[in-house]
Amino acid sequence: MGFKIKTSRAVPPVSAGAGRSKKAATPVFEKAKATCIEKLTQSIEDANGRYGSTEQEANPLPKAVRSVYWTVRHANDNLMEEQCEIAIRVGQSL
Repeated sequence: MGFKIKTSRAVPPVSAGAGRSKKAATPVFEKAKATCIEKLTQSIEDANGRYGSTEQEANPLPKAVRSVYWTVRHANDNLMEEQCEIAIRVGQSL
């Protein structure tokens, strides 16, 4: 009776294994960039709604509402005299 012994062994694919996802991982910078662009787009839409743009007329709410990236600091009846504070968080810093 003979035995066959294999000296090479099968290596599992990199994505297979305990704790690993089969989905391709997105780099941290790419995730942060996509999130920042998404929030910036929302802030621009909010500003266009409050102050108007070439496509739409200004339609401010009676009370100044905070947006994702900007806040009205000194509200005024004349929208062009209002003071806004703009802050974008990058990583852990503002």
